[in-house]
Amino acid sequence: RIPKSYSQSQIADILQKDGIIRSSFAFKTYLAISKKSGLNSGTYTLNSSMSYNEIIKTLRNTKNRSTVTVTIPEGYTAVKKAQLLDKKGVCSQEDFLAAANSKTIKFDFQDKIPEGKQRLYRLEGYLFPDTYEFYLDQSADSVVKKMLDNFDSRLSKSLRDAIEKKGKTVDDIVNLASVIQAETGGNDN
Repeated sequence: RIPKSYSQSQIADILQKDGIIRSSFAFKTYLAISKKSGLNSGTYTLNSSMSYNEIIKTLRNTKNRSTVTVTIPEGYTAVKKAQLLDKKGVCSQEDFLAAANSKTIKFDFQDKIPEGKQRLYRLEGYLFPDTYEFYLDQSADSVVKKMLDNFDSRLSKSLRDAIEKKGKTVDDIVNLASVIQAETGGNDN
């Protein structure tokens, strides 16, 4: 059993203690040299005849990972979303906010978000409020990507065409929605 939030080094130590590998140092070195990461918490069936690659593949399997359901209410700011996700054990508040400000997460509207907008976090407004199923200790980038994909899926072709027909951009609509929420008290959650 690999406990939640254990580092790769701690996982290697458990594998040695349980007799799965002979040397945690050799396993850690192999992980570093091969640049393999993403070992997950959970309960696994391993044995000492497995190669390092087989052990890593098993520990990267997400079928054994614990999940949590998180409902993000409308009107939550990026900061409130980050606090909720941190409290639920999904990802750290700091990592989520960094991802919400990132330009590396690819999605349809990425290039259409103007620079220098009066927005605390670049992706504020695009992180769709909904009920999600996340892994515990999931990467913040994948959490943000899931929210962005949800936003994108809600914006039908006919809605996009209607926005464009009015001479507006999706970012204009996102900004308008956030102003309406602020004026109606939607950000007080």
